[in-house]
Amino acid sequence: MWDWYHYNPNGFAYSNLVIDDALMGWRIRPNLDDFFKGKKFRSNSDGLRADREFPLIKPEKRLRIAVVGRSYSMGAGVANGEVWTDRLQQQFDRDNRSIEMLNFSVSGHSLMQSIANLRHRVINYDPDWIILTVLHGELEKTMLPVQPLSERRRGIWKQWRHYLYRFSLVYHLFRDGGYQLQQFLPKQWHPDSIVMLSENSESYGWNALNTLAQWLNQQGKKFFWFTPRQVFENRTFAEVMEQHFVLKNFTQSRTITFIDTLPILYNQSFWYHSSPLLNNHPDESLHQRYADIVYQQLLPHLNRLMVSKTQSHAE
Repeated sequence: MWDWYHYNPNGFAYSNLVIDDALMGWRIRPNLDDFFKGKKFRSNSDGLRADREFPLIKPEKRLRIAVVGRSYSMGAGVANGEVWTDRLQQQFDRDNRSIEMLNFSVSGHSLMQSIANLRHRVINYDPDWIILTVLHGELEKTMLPVQPLSERRRGIWKQWRHYLYRFSLVYHLFRDGGYQLQQFLPKQWHPDSIVMLSENSESYGWNALNTLAQWLNQQGKKFFWFTPRQVFENRTFAEVMEQHFVLKNFTQSRTITFIDTLPILYNQSFWYHSSPLLNNHPDESLHQRYADIVYQQLLPHLNRLMVSKTQSHAE
């Protein structure tokens, strides 16, 4: 039987692929062997999207890289093994590098949920490097209090206005204009509801990232910021460059390494799957491009780390 929750375009937080979490709202259900957006979806015993287990205690002489974010990094719309983190792991394995990628990303998480994920869960695995994937729009919003799963899944007949808005053909054909429909929706029914703060709302996400960067620096963790999708649509080149400058300037003035996608992805035409009604996320070809970008920009850091270790052994 067709399962709406498995195949709807945006409803990961409504599906039986998640469980409630007191700190993050929801996270991936452990030990999954299922489908999402028509693609095979598996998780390990701790709810990471992975085909293997990872011990909490990090193996000796191994660099552990944790990735935290939302659907673009979780791999909504691609199968296990096709996610950019998996592709990156495959490249490290071909290089015979002792590196392991741990993907903690959860579809639908806001920036604040990702930070909660990092502070209360990811850190327990003692990663050396952390890659936080942040979309530019997330820096100026935060989520409303998250409903329990039982409330989120009350069904189309109970939340018909929500589904008419969020999953309709009209919504996907007229996405920008569709946001005008929000005035007719109870906010607690809307998975992307936002609370704009009354004071300094535009700096809310920036301040949260600044605090996070300071905390990770105290923990001795190297912090990378990866923006898999910058906002290019309906913007002039000058506007895109201004946004890019703001992102780079913010990271360069702090202990954050910016993984730059703009020179490679600007004006590219392969953002999404060809069928937006089924999936509005990057396909496997773009995930491969992500992996290539991250790999090339991590290489200098890996080489410096290798030189540093060699010098330490020599001493």
